[in-house]
Amino acid sequence: MAWSSHSPWDALVAKTYAGSAADATASTCLQVCGAIGLTFEHPLGGYVKRSRILDALYGGWQTSVRHIGKRLLDDGHLPAGSAV
Repeated sequence: MAWSSHSPWDALVAKTYAGSAADATASTCLQVCGAIGLTFEHPLGGYVKRSRILDALYGGWQTSVRHIGKRLLDDGHLPAGSAV
């Protein structure tokens, strides 16, 4: 949706969902794999690092949640055509 709509709002919401999902997935995978998931012998460590770096670009997903909430409260309505 965000790719085809070219809407900054849709892109921000998609980035927030993706960052949150990556964080939850990384935490769960590290819980399952234990310390081996953080070593160079296991590929999980590289995926976790990559997901954390990508999420940090343009602010993390927690920052995006605050930005979305502030904008919704300031505007008092959802943006036109939003998928939220």
